[in-house]
Amino acid sequence: MRGLTHRWIEPKDGSAREAIWPGFSLEPLAARVLRARGFSDEVSARSFCEPRLSGMHDPALLPGVERAAERIIAALRAGERVAIYGDYDVDGICASAILYHAMALVAPDAVREGRVTTYVPHRIDEGYGLNGDALEALAGQGVRVVVSVDCGITAFEAARRARLAGLDLIITDHHNPPDPADGLPEAFEIVHPRLGDNSYPWGELAGAGVAFKLAWRLCTLAHGNDRLSDAWRTVLLDLLALAGLATIADIVPLLDENRIIARFGLQRLKSTRLAGVNALLEASDLSGQKIGPTEAGFMLGPRLNACGRMGHAAEAVELLTTATPERAAEIAGALNRLNRQRQSTERAIFEQAAERAESSGMTGDGRRGIVLADPGWHAGVIGIVCSRLVG
Repeated sequence: MRGLTHRWIEPKDGSAREAIWPGFSLEPLAARVLRARGFSDEVSARSFCEPRLSGMHDPALLPGVERAAERIIAALRAGERVAIYGDYDVDGICASAILYHAMALVAPDAVREGRVTTYVPHRIDEGYGLNGDALEALAGQGVRVVVSVDCGITAFEAARRARLAGLDLIITDHHNPPDPADGLPEAFEIVHPRLGDNSYPWGELAGAGVAFKLAWRLCTLAHGNDRLSDAWRTVLLDLLALAGLATIADIVPLLDENRIIARFGLQRLKSTRLAGVNALLEASDLSGQKIGPTEAGFMLGPRLNACGRMGHAAEAVELLTTATPERAAEIAGALNRLNRQRQSTERAIFEQAAERAESSGMTGDGRRGIVLADPGWHAGVIGIVCSRLVG
């Protein structure tokens, strides 16, 4: 049958035929589906179907998090300037905002005095990830500590330049680490769920998930107790909303800790106290409504992404970090306009590209690739067009 590219083979597990756990009430078909997807016992099946916040892993287990959190707290308390360096997609934007709010919680004076800043590279002018020019510029502005989010794990040259510029670079990332033979970037510390001795129970966090775990550890260290006050817990739940949005938008596996983050993060979106999130919901006609994966992935996420694709993602970071409702509403309106512009531009390029591919015979049976180019096509949306052409 055309369109089917995979042959599905049911696991050869005799127990899958029984597919019922005595202590877990499930329809037999649902239980069988869970077994076929690798949930071989009642505990794993229950945690998938009924995720609980108590199932979150201890942030202190995350490789690199302890030393990173201690350095950030020391910098904030010593009056040093700290910069959060993020990526321009939803994951990087939310991760930047998560750490900004966490630092504002543990060191409010540092934020009020402008000693905590955010930096997002321009998608077209600077490209993805850490770049040496930007890091050197931050050092020239008096920044002493740079914390990357959602990028940096393969930034060898940028990390070297950061060290030479006198920066303490803390890399937090979730992308695939380099080959072990190549080593790791020269950073003060690297926070990554798949480094070290693989002791962290879940290696597939989104970048914002990694940032959330660092934020959590910052709070417990600064608070001096793993049991946070109600006020601090409320802030962390607001930050979980950002992590949940990013977890959906970055399309990471919705298993284990990601499933907990997504469920409770999306649940928190409609009741968060973050001015930017409330403005974004209002601009998306979602205020007071239940926010599920569809709303997060197809309504909220594209508006944040449009900022990085059609303008500068720094504005989206400002949306999620501002405490001023009026400014948040202004930015959310701008993101709405950018998203409409993105949709229009994408539609026009897709129509042109599809016509060219058809007329040049690139879509016939047996053709294994489509190669098209046009200097007038907007670099911020051609990736989406490519996905639509081959999807």
